[in-house]
Amino acid sequence: QLSCNPKVSRLYISTTTRLDATKFENMFKNVTEVTGNIIIEHNANIKTIRMPLLKRCVGTFSIRNNTQLVDIFFPLLETVSTLTISDMGNTLKTVNLQKLNNVKYDLTLSKLNS
Repeated sequence: QLSCNPKVSRLYISTTTRLDATKFENMFKNVTEVTGNIIIEHNANIKTIRMPLLKRCVGTFSIRNNTQLVDIFFPLLETVSTLTISDMGNTLKTVNLQKLNNVKYDLTLSKLNS
């Protein structure tokens, strides 16, 4: 079972069909800070993205074109430079960013249920 350190330099998850919600959460459950970019895009089977301890992303944080995505949970995320959530298809039900209070540059939410 893979697991990341609390502080990682970047996350790029694209076009995977083997990564389900349980595997995703188990891999990233200890991550508290990403010092670069987080890019999660074009993943056909991910229904839930959960990083329960993530507090900060220094770079761009982009969740795009994950057409089966139902839930996004980043309950402790406070700070990002740029956040984009877009092109989710019509399955997205929950976006939990309840602690987000500092977006340095841009916040883009588009086509969340298209």
